[in-house]
Amino acid sequence: MANVVITSDNSSVFIDNGVYAGTEGALGVIQKKATFDKSDIRRIALAPSDANVTVWLVEHGVAFILSFDGATGTMQVDSVDGETPSSNSDLYDKLIALKRNCLNPLASSNVTCNNTTTSLVSANATRKGLIITNTGSNAVYLGLDESAVVSKGIYLAAGGTWVMDAFTFTKGSINGITTASTSNISIQEFE
Repeated sequence: MANVVITSDNSSVFIDNGVYAGTEGALGVIQKKATFDKSDIRRIALAPSDANVTVWLVEHGVAFILSFDGATGTMQVDSVDGETPSSNSDLYDKLIALKRNCLNPLASSNVTCNNTTTSLVSANATRKGLIITNTGSNAVYLGLDESAVVSKGIYLAAGGTWVMDAFTFTKGSINGITTASTSNISIQEFE
């Protein structure tokens, strides 16, 4: 079994505690796996002489003491987003990069949505996020990777905003259809 493996996506951090699962920690038994929002990371600190890296979470003031080599009193990290740290300083840098991993916005665009299926956003294999705002005066229904149909799919009221999340995430096309006439749609995509 591996030591600690840390992976992330745009907003979350996933921890597999590996061999440490089931052992006693500061707040009780260490769980096998954990997920938390990147915004929950309050502070990351590299100890003097690069002895270890401490990560504090907002929730309950929890702190994890980590190292690249499993030094006494630390949990050894095998990888951060698939990269093996070569020192505690490198581990610190990888965790800071993970925390700062930001989305890169593409050029924003506007589309006029009609009362027939209208292509709002093309498929994008490198998409990491998407925000669609109905700046028009008519409601719109969204079809994710399929034709849009009135009264089906995601409802977007006039003036409403839809933010793609983990449950609705797709790299496929997004189509829209209005309930009447046309509606202006503002789009911000991220890679």
